[in-house]
This record gives sequence, structure tokens and C-alpha cells, in this order.
Amino acid sequence: MDRMHPEERIYFSLHILMRFGSPIENNTRQLSNFVTSEKIAEYAVTPIDYTIDILQKFPRTNDTFQR
Repeated sequence: MDRMHPEERIYFSLHILMRFGSPIENNTRQLSNFVTSEKIAEYAVTPIDYTIDILQKFPRTNDTFQR
């Protein structure tokens, strides 16, 4: 993971954490309560501000992410 670009590490971490979420509809998941921007940044080893900037690219409603 250390050879991945920081943005790719965020996507990879989010992909792994989405496995713990609950499917709501096709291509939409409710993330678990423990998944926060801070937690994603920690797993991706990226600054929190950068992680938040990347996550804002995703369509989001409450705690759901759509792919």
C-alpha cells in the first residue's frame, strides 16, 4: 500500500470498510457507525483534510455512499 498514490489509498480503504456496511439498494451502502472520515484517513495514512476533500467527490446522503 505504500506504493499507492494517497488518493488510491483512500479509495482502497473505503472499499475495504464498505464490506462492513449494509446494502440499501443497488450500488449503495450504509456505512457502519465506526466508519468516519478520521478512520478512513487513519487507515489510508493520509491527512484528514486531504481525505475529506477526496470523500466529498462521492454522492453522499447521511452515512451512505453511492458508487
